Amino acid sequence: MKNNFVSILGIYFLKNYTTIFYTSIIYLCMMMNVYAQAGHSSGSMGRTRNNPSIPKPSEVVVEEFMNYHLHNLPLPEKNEENVKIDLRWGNEKPKENKNILQIGFTTAKKNSNDDIMPMNICLVIDNSGSMAEFNKLERVKTALKTFVKQLRPTDVLSIVKFSSDAQTIIPAQRVETIDFILQKISEIRTEGGTNINAGLMLGFKEVEKRINMKEYAHRVILLTDGIASAGITNPNQIIENSKTYIDKGIYLSTMGVGSNVQQEMLTNLAKKGKGQSHFLGDEEDVEKVFMTELQSLFSPVAENVKVEIELPQKFMMTEFYGYEHKQKANQTIRINIDNMNNGLTQIMLLEGYLTEKIRENIVVNISYYDVKKKKNITQTHKIKIPFSKNEEKELIQDTANQDYFEGYDRFKSQSFEIKDKEVRKNYVITKLANAIKRTTELTANGQKQKALKLNEGNLHLANEYYGRDADVMRVVKILKGYQDVLLARGGSSDD
Repeated sequence: MKNNFVSILGIYFLKNYTTIFYTSIIYLCMMMNVYAQAGHSSGSMGRTRNNPSIPKPSEVVVEEFMNYHLHNLPLPEKNEENVKIDLRWGNEKPKENKNILQIGFTTAKKNSNDDIMPMNICLVIDNSGSMAEFNKLERVKTALKTFVKQLRPTDVLSIVKFSSDAQTIIPAQRVETIDFILQKISEIRTEGGTNINAGLMLGFKEVEKRINMKEYAHRVILLTDGIASAGITNPNQIIENSKTYIDKGIYLSTMGVGSNVQQEMLTNLAKKGKGQSHFLGDEEDVEKVFMTELQSLFSPVAENVKVEIELPQKFMMTEFYGYEHKQKANQTIRINIDNMNNGLTQIMLLEGYLTEKIRENIVVNISYYDVKKKKNITQTHKIKIPFSKNEEKELIQDTANQDYFEGYDRFKSQSFEIKDKEVRKNYVITKLANAIKRTTELTANGQKQKALKLNEGNLHLANEYYGRDADVMRVVKILKGYQDVLLARGGSSDD
């Protein structure tokens, strides 16, 4: 996460979530200062969990499943750096040389809203005609009122609404009269088309008025449920127009509201704006995002975060789970990850084996700009590689048919060879997420029967051994939903 930020909020509210939503908001009001570690994004989880159909493969982001839940990792202590690295093997004494390395990152919590830096924030609200469907605008307004009530007199707020055109209804000003702001939000009504570009540009300009306030976090919060239909509608042009303000230190994050959201554009805007992409589909998403927006999103720790993993020559990596990465000669892995705020946990998993026993370590380097210390930090951490005496068994990269790589017996064997409970749980969730992604790929290619076969073992194992783990079963529920969709279609679509 970051020092200056633009949040584009688009919220995916489903027809049947009215009661859940209001209950969640009341809960959030009571729990706003309760600490919780948060995954880095709920976008992929939110979209898939609340989507009654099977999504496109591009909409399933494995690392978002890996990092949606809370991880049991140590937090930075008082005299340590503000980002803590945790390295652990799935097995300290493996039965064979193949093993899983979990690389975890945590940041410290913030204790109260007083710890959060002052904010210069603009709410950009989509009031197009489609926001009237399922009472979405009224629910959005209720959420924003809850958000506004948490602001402080030192914070600067502006509000823009947009439909076919955009209009500023509250110019940038310090938060002094809450009732006036709440009344202005209440007066917003639906009308016209969806001019995302006009609303976004006007929101940027309102934040830009106070850009010289160096100790402030500069953000825009845009709520939209639709595809750009008025004004500039080309997603690439909207992204290019935003870049001017992003380069000035106004950053961007996205959430989607409704099934017609132009998700690819919102995701790209968030990436260009050094932010995140979110959906709010049920009470769990509401809790994560609204609590995170106040307790985490506005309390930056590390920017421009880069991770480099150095592998010994005799360690053969067979899999790196989630995260786009660059790999050099199989031995150096480079990853750029989202900026980090307070209250964040994040993991990545690396699978591989030793060809023979060595004394070299795996080295993990992380470099970032520390927002609080105002300087660049580099940390280096090393971990020894456990080795089995069973050197005769040939361990090579699995080349089994990927259509069936998640079979019950193999998945069960792999997961229960992992002794560390934290690593095992995260491995299972990661494999289930991979199965979800593979299901979407097979479905898109008309291979329904292969998709069904792929999921049988996953569902069996997860239900048999992880039925009491809410984090695992959250992912299982998605996979089961897709299995039901495939079965409901009937017949065979395979060649």
